[in-house]
Amino acid sequence: MKILFVCKGNMFRSQLAEYFFNKSAKKHRAESAGINARYAGIRLSRLYHIESGRAKDAEKFIAELDKEMLEKVPKQLTPEMIDASDKVVVLLESEKEMPDYLKNSPKLIFWKMIDGIKEDGSTRPYGELCRIREQIKEKVEKLVKSIS
Repeated sequence: MKILFVCKGNMFRSQLAEYFFNKSAKKHRAESAGINARYAGIRLSRLYHIESGRAKDAEKFIAELDKEMLEKVPKQLTPEMIDASDKVVVLLESEKEMPDYLKNSPKLIFWKMIDGIKEDGSTRPYGELCRIREQIKEKVEKLVKSIS
């Protein structure tokens, strides 16, 4: 089964979900994308420096998981990615943020999830990032169990 994790910018929530899923699922694979990936194609490690240090907590936080996470590149969501997936898990603060073509997909699973990166580009405090990470990890573990 192929899972697509989607968040707003593909810089935090969906990247973490993809990481946890691929780490724990044996027979299934995941990828991730953002509905508005304004930094598509830029490695996360470079992006955090472009953001003038405003994402330092996120950089530290992701590096604790796996240094390879910093080499991940945000991707823009496309309808083709949805077509190629068996399930599309959307991690957003509100369903209102979803494009219509995604809202109507029978593949959709919605997880209400706060973003670790604020609208101004700064990150939430480190402790909040850890809580969000644990929520994502817990939901991903349940998803893996349900499809295995």
